[in-house]
Amino acid sequence: MEQSDRVKIYCEIRAYCDKEANYSYYDMKEYALRNKPEWVDFLKNRNNARFIAETLKSAKRSRGIKYKDSFCDAYDRYMDTLMEIENNE
Repeated sequence: MEQSDRVKIYCEIRAYCDKEANYSYYDMKEYALRNKPEWVDFLKNRNNARFIAETLKSAKRSRGIKYKDSFCDAYDRYMDTLMEIENNE
């Protein structure tokens, strides 16, 4: 993936998260699984995923937003979505 493509996808993810006030990495990833396959490819790269996760944590802290779910609950929801999508393919 080209650098310009990575920057474009990063900007799309941030715009989505800001617009929807969704700063949960797993909620964003669940959205990507259902709606944005190019984001999923972007997030397969560990460095990209880490950068997005840390950016979202920072945005959440700076806005004083509390986590609505525990890590385990968010991860379970993401895994349920992943399994649902795989079963429908």
